Amino acid sequence: MKCPACVELGYLSKLYMDSGSFTTLMGWSSYYDEDGIYHSHDPNRHSTGGRCSQDHQIYWSSYSKCPAGDYERDEVVRVSYRCEVCKSFGKESPDAETCSYCESKARDAERKAKADTENATQAEYRALPGWERRRTGGFTKWLEKRNSD
Repeated sequence: MKCPACVELGYLSKLYMDSGSFTTLMGWSSYYDEDGIYHSHDPNRHSTGGRCSQDHQIYWSSYSKCPAGDYERDEVVRVSYRCEVCKSFGKESPDAETCSYCESKARDAERKAKADTENATQAEYRALPGWERRRTGGFTKWLEKRNSD
């Protein structure tokens, strides 16, 4: 077994299967069909995880195949890369700059900064005397005039 990310990138690495493994525990019945062929349609998912020496985190999820070959499900392999900002394994691709968590935190900070600016601008407008607010023709016109100066 090899790290799929390292195989794709052409790296050599050691694979450490240290994240444990688990299997779901749903029951099923094996049977022999009319032709005497044995069938075992096991619905349980077998999962395991690990990491490689190139700093990739790998998660495998697979299902048992029926010996008769008529019950087969795809194996799922997910690779995560270390985020340079928060150092967690959240990046979905090696080309991404940050993980989705760090991206959402940056978007939230931008939104908050924009809202703070808008709130400060509205507070500045509300601080004007009533006659001056009426003279300017409302907040939008006041803001346009203020930004053009």
